[in-house]
Amino acid sequence: SQTSHAWVLNNSQIALDYSDEDPLTDPYSSMSGSNACLPGWLSPTGMLAPMGFFLGLGYTDIVGDPNDIESLRFTLQNYFSPSIQIPEPGSPYYGHEGSLRCLSEGQGEVAFVHKMALDGACSNVENLSLPEWCLPLDDYLMLPALAEIPTRTVMYSGDHVEASIVQSLSNSFRELP
Repeated sequence: SQTSHAWVLNNSQIALDYSDEDPLTDPYSSMSGSNACLPGWLSPTGMLAPMGFFLGLGYTDIVGDPNDIESLRFTLQNYFSPSIQIPEPGSPYYGHEGSLRCLSEGQGEVAFVHKMALDGACSNVENLSLPEWCLPLDDYLMLPALAEIPTRTVMYSGDHVEASIVQSLSNSFRELP
């Protein structure tokens, strides 16, 4: 599984609200109106889990028809900045690395990515050259987990797959580490 987190820069207001030990300041409330760096449309760890968190804890409400997936875009624009951009494949800010790049280059105040995204992009454990946009690791702050996302999910149509095959696949997945 992957854990969804909000990442901010250490010198940001959101980071200060998280680390000030004042129970009246809330880093998640501070995100309201900010520009968020998302990995892409419907990213489980970078869009769906964070919005589930904000909706579930009452930070925001659904804007639009709750049965229409496009209402998620309006809900994002309502809670974060109305000019929030959801990157498309091929753009520099697409994907988890792109979301961190967006944060690092000052295009947003918070990036929503999985726990290991920063290490994967900006740690130099293998003596590889790092992307130019990477800041020193100490410049980033990971807030507590928003949600854990299962990474071994299987969907099927009961109309087209026999129950014995579904049971066999389920048993096989349970045996995986």
